[in-house]
Amino acid sequence: MGVRPARRQINCRRAQWVKELLVLFCGGVCATVNTQGKKMNTPEQQPQPLLVRVEEAARLLSLSRSTLYEMLASGELPSVKFGAARRVPVVALKQWVAAHTTNGDMA
Repeated sequence: MGVRPARRQINCRRAQWVKELLVLFCGGVCATVNTQGKKMNTPEQQPQPLLVRVEEAARLLSLSRSTLYEMLASGELPSVKFGAARRVPVVALKQWVAAHTTNGDMA
């Protein structure tokens, strides 16, 4: 009986985070590939949300929930309110990241 080759194990949360970033920045155009190199469902086949909860937006931006609420209160990031529920447009997240992305300049 032979020895099995060691498999490269990927953290499921990190893989999910990378997939969400691809969907967020590719706009549903790029296809995702799993760890075995097989093509998976493309994001355009899956409906993408227009709005996300504040907690989800904070996670996508790698910020704390409190920081995101401060950004919402100051008007730095727009949101939509339905009664007591507050949602953040995915488009606004993309625009915020684009506006705060530098080209390696140390400013």
